[in-house]
Amino acid sequence: MAEDPRIPPAARIRFLGIFSTNLDDFVATKIGALKQLAALKRAAPSADQLRPQETLDAIGIRVRPLIARQYRLFDALLRNRADAGGVAVVHWSELTQQEQAEQRARFTDRVLPFLSPKP
Repeated sequence: MAEDPRIPPAARIRFLGIFSTNLDDFVATKIGALKQLAALKRAAPSADQLRPQETLDAIGIRVRPLIARQYRLFDALLRNRADAGGVAVVHWSELTQQEQAEQRARFTDRVLPFLSPKP
């Protein structure tokens, strides 16, 4: 859906975010478990007759092009700022001091609570 030009650019960028979240979850759960099994070097082949390292290699071959495709699309969507539906990436140094203060406050209020463990 992120590649569908009929969808508004901001929604396409959200779809790229969903892809990233799903990929992160896959890597954290499945890849982590496969790496542990591969480190044991005693793991028997799975139902598909692949050993853990062979499965990791096959995943790498398939995932790298997907990530490259995702980055190319994200870059293309942001390159044309006029068509990006109000979405733009700017460098911190391009913001005024007031905008930097607003972004710090937004980060502290909306993002940091999700990153910091709660007591």
